[in-house]
Order: sequence, then C-alpha cells, then structure tokens
Amino acid sequence: MTPNTNQTSAIQSEHKKTLVVAGPGSGKTFVLCSRIMNLIENGIPPEQIICITFTNAAAGEINRRVGQKIGYVGTIHGFCLNELRRYSSNPILSIFPEDEKEYFIGQLIERLHLQRKTTASKVLKAIDKPVRQPPTTEQIVIGHYYKALREAGSIDFDQMLNRALVLFCVDRIREAVKERFSHLLVDEVQDCNDIDFDIFTVMDIENNFCVGDPDQSIFAFRGSNVDNIVALSNSEYWHTITLEDNYRSTPQICEAAQKLIHFNMNRIEKETVSVRDGVKFYNPGIKKYRNMQEEQKSILFDIKTFLADFEPEEMAILFRTNYALERYDEFLKREGIPTRRKTHADQVDGFGLAKLVIDWMANPQSDVVTQILLKRLHGEEKAAQFAREAASKMCSIKSVAFVGMADEFVIDGLPFMLSALKVSPEARKLVYSQLERFKESGGTDIADFSVYLRMAESEQDNAKGINLLTMHGAKGLEFKVVFLPGLNQVTIPAGKKDLEAIEEERRLLYVAMTRAKDYLIMSSSDFTDLAWRKGVMTRPSIFLREIKGEI
Repeated sequence: MTPNTNQTSAIQSEHKKTLVVAGPGSGKTFVLCSRIMNLIENGIPPEQIICITFTNAAAGEINRRVGQKIGYVGTIHGFCLNELRRYSSNPILSIFPEDEKEYFIGQLIERLHLQRKTTASKVLKAIDKPVRQPPTTEQIVIGHYYKALREAGSIDFDQMLNRALVLFCVDRIREAVKERFSHLLVDEVQDCNDIDFDIFTVMDIENNFCVGDPDQSIFAFRGSNVDNIVALSNSEYWHTITLEDNYRSTPQICEAAQKLIHFNMNRIEKETVSVRDGVKFYNPGIKKYRNMQEEQKSILFDIKTFLADFEPEEMAILFRTNYALERYDEFLKREGIPTRRKTHADQVDGFGLAKLVIDWMANPQSDVVTQILLKRLHGEEKAAQFAREAASKMCSIKSVAFVGMADEFVIDGLPFMLSALKVSPEARKLVYSQLERFKESGGTDIADFSVYLRMAESEQDNAKGINLLTMHGAKGLEFKVVFLPGLNQVTIPAGKKDLEAIEEERRLLYVAMTRAKDYLIMSSSDFTDLAWRKGVMTRPSIFLREIKGEI
C-alpha cells in the first residue's frame, strides 16, 4: 500500500509529540506499523521502541507486520508488570484472579475476626475510594489484603497500574525507563483511561506518537475517557495529523455516518470521506416495521437475496444488546441460516480453572495461590483441610496437597499440568491457541503468559455463517453487508439523558455503521421485545432522524 499525503506526514513526523486522528477505514494500523519501521530504518534501535495496544490481537498483528522484535508491544498491563518485576523490591510471580477476590477477602475478614463489622462485598466497593483518617474497617481489611498479596509474590489486575504509576514517580526509576526507551507509540488512544494517561505522562518518554479517534471511543464502561484525546488535540505541545480518507465504505455510508457523528460536541472536527470508486453504490437503507418479528422476517429475506452474491461470512448483523442477539440467533437457526458468534474466553468451560493452574505454576510456593487453586479443584472445605494440615506441619500447602510436584515450572510443562489437573479439552485448546500467539510475540515466561491470558479477547468461532455481534464486539472489523436492527429509542440511546451518555451511544452507532463496506441496512419497529418485557411500544431512535436529516 502506498501511503497518501497525510499518512506519509504521520509516518515521517519529526515532532516530539504527534497525535494521529484516524477515522474509520483510514489505514490506522498501516500507519502505526509503518511509523515503527520508519524509526528503525532511520537508526532508532528497535529495543528503544514501546508500542502500547488495547488488545493482544492488535499486538500480534503489529508484530506480524513489523517483522522484528521491538522493546515492547502489547497491553499496558503487560508493560506495567514487566517494569514492576524489573524495579520492584518485592518479587511478583503471579496474578491474583479477579473472580476469587471476594472469597479471599472473606477469608481475611474471618481471620481478623471482623465478621460483625464488615463484609467482603463492602470491602470490594471500598478498594478504589480515598483513604480516610482514621481508617475504616474496610480500609483495614484492604491493607491486610494487599499485604497478603505482596507476601505471596502476587498482584491483582487493578493494583498493577496503580503500583506502576507510583513506581514511575520515583526519579531514579523514571530516568532509568527514559534511558531504556526513546519512543512511545500508543494505539487506540481514545480507549485509554485516566490512569493510563497518568502513566504515559509520568514516564515522560521523549518521543510520543498516539493514534486514535474520539468518534470511536465506546468503552466508557471500562473507564476510557474521550476527554483525554480531545485534550491532546488542543495542546500546543502536540502536533495533530488527521486521516480522513476512508478506504472501506462507500460514499453513501460515509456520508450517513458523518451526518450522525456531526451532532456530537465533544470531538475533534474531521470528515469521513470515501475514496472508493468504480463501484455501483447504494444508499443505506432505513426501514421501519410493526414489531421485531416482522423485522426478523424482512432481514431473513434480505439475507437470502444477498447470498446470491456474498458468502455468509461477508455479512453481519450488529446489535445493541446481547438479548436481541440471542433472539436473532434462535430465529435464524430455526430458519436454517447458519450463524457465527463471538465467544468470550471466560465463557469456555474450564478456562477459569486453566488460568488458576497457570497462576499456580508461576508461583507454586505461594500458599495464597495454592489455596485458591485447591478451592476450585476440591471445594472450600477440602482446601481449608489442606491449609490446616500444612499449618500443623509448618510447611507450605503445596507440600501436603501436591506431594512430589516440582518446585518450579516452565511454560513447556503447561500441557502436562493442564491434563494432570483435569482441565477441560475445550479450555486446553483455547489456552494452546493463546500460547501460540504469546510465543509468536516473543513471550517465554509463565507469569507473563498469566497476564496475557487475563487480556484474552472474545473470539469468533470458526463455523461458517452470518456473523452475529454486539456493536461493541464489532469494533475493528469490517463486512460487505451490515444489518443494524432494533434502532429504537428504547434501545439506543435507551433512555439516557445526560449529554456524555448520549454522545457515547451516538459514537457506538457510528462505529457500527462504519463496519459496512458495500451495503448498510438499518431498521426500527413500533413494538419491540426487551429482556425484561415483551411488546414494548417505542419509536425510531433519534439517531435515525439525525441520519435522515430530519433534525
């Protein structure tokens, strides 16, 4: 691919701080990878380059395209763990499982004899709140929780970023990091949260190159804050380059999407302009039905028509809610239409146990990690029995529960351990596929792989069929034909009233619309079914009126 003028400006930028505002279909990943290769070609040592990505999959794609190892490419959690392990005085050997926090904190409360004063759920709610003086009962338990993790050589996911931020505030460590790394690149910067930005700021690496699009910021529920990327574009210290050429969608689809997003106030002004030509284009369809059942039948008819020209995998139906996705999946299967869905790693039977086994392999001498694994394998009573026996013999729980097991494990021993501890075949298959990608990215350490698995994304199944996805799950994908049913006011923006929430919903629909390459069919209905109630009277989403130019 030959870069266009703005892409070339971004790839070759000599500014210390460059923000690339990349619209949908504008070649964002191409620019990011070309930037890395350009730095290396101009004499920057590869080991001095960091590239922070939002997902493992993005990191794998960048590794594949760049073709050589750089200082770091991956999620911010992985980077922070690496730096904590390098500079922290306390060794970090494993990641504490999030879904076992409540159980472990409950055990701590019993040990501290505080059952009458607090509960595990109250402690969990207090973790991110400011510390008060004198400390509350919950804060006392939190202190013991972090102390127990530290002594066990473990760390939880939330603590990872907070501890890294504190670490980088130490002058000698910050200077050491700046000496090792000269260039920081950040992908999908609009999806970063406040602490991510704090970390980037405190690290103070000399050269920064951020790529993102405020119009595609759709993960506020995970903490992302669109204000951060908008603030960069308004800063006198940052040079902004805008990529507006869309190589994916037809002019009509781009025009409709632009009409919609134009109503958002908190954004960076840009146009989404299609550069496709030589194809017969069609206006996006906006249809209205009496109810969901009528809408389903119409989409079924359209799918059968499109199957004359497109493979099923080239089509997608995108939904605002999981409930609607489930309903359409059931309907299409009844009608003999095969479907494909994304399955989150944690939905795979046995994957939670597989993660615990890997955590334990990274830190087998930790009583904390061992007891959590035993609880999952044998139940709370048996796990407590092992703990009591170990205490009476003044030895580690591993010594009584896993007699004869090695004291250290390497990543190549993973297949044996997963099999020995009876992890399901489905979970083992998923772990091996993730392990293969991890090794391709240069990973070798079992603790690093534990973090990598914590960031495992949803995966599309390999079956042939129409793609069924949520709007959030479709981010980063593209299809020749896209259906957007259920665009009702009660569903999107779903009764939201404050400006920030409405703008987030508008961005979500914008992202969904710009997944379409050739055909985009949007629809609403007078009555719809919701998870808690059927036959709800509604009206078309206000966003459809904005697209049609009625507002």
